[in-house]
Amino acid sequence: MDQNSKVSRDRVIREMKRTLRNDMREKRDNESKIIRTEWDRQITKRFMTSKFYLQSNYLLCYANFGSEVDTQRIIQRALTDGKKVYAPKIIDSDYMEFYKITKLSDLSISSYGIPEPNESEVYFDPEKLDQENAIACMVIPGLAFDKKMHRMGYGKGYYDKYLNWQIEASKDPLCDLLFKVALCYDFQMMNQVPVTNDDFKMDCIMTESATYLPS
Repeated sequence: MDQNSKVSRDRVIREMKRTLRNDMREKRDNESKIIRTEWDRQITKRFMTSKFYLQSNYLLCYANFGSEVDTQRIIQRALTDGKKVYAPKIIDSDYMEFYKITKLSDLSISSYGIPEPNESEVYFDPEKLDQENAIACMVIPGLAFDKKMHRMGYGKGYYDKYLNWQIEASKDPLCDLLFKVALCYDFQMMNQVPVTNDDFKMDCIMTESATYLPS
């Protein structure tokens, strides 16, 4: 593929993503909160009984915002179970870091309107996974997914950039120690999600009715 063709293809993919993001965000926002609360309960149960949660020593988990799948019970359960829990924080609108929390009240609403931890010296270091013979589970939000484990996020690329950065910095194969689990609702599963080479695949996607794994 020549450079002009690549640029044209990337432009088409970006436009497809923009349209799909708007449509999926609107659909999710318009869903009944009562129904979503029941779906959240089912997803939470599915996740907390999965091997990804049960076998992990570290939990890196987003704090839900707006109509995202609620993660408060997941975070609280992990803290109660004695797991090391970290939540993401956007730094200078450019990149994301995970900081340790010991209680839900460690989260506060940021200027973006998102619950985030306070910036501290206790950030997630993937090198500790190998040192401690530990496993981490990263719980990731998104707007659309497919059965090939593709994820379409919100357009800023925070999770993809973070994972690329950690993999490049890690001395050991991080993919063997950190599992990427996405939570979403059934209607967010698509036949095919537009992706680029920079988009990470998930290790697992969970909805209220199903668990999807790589085929």
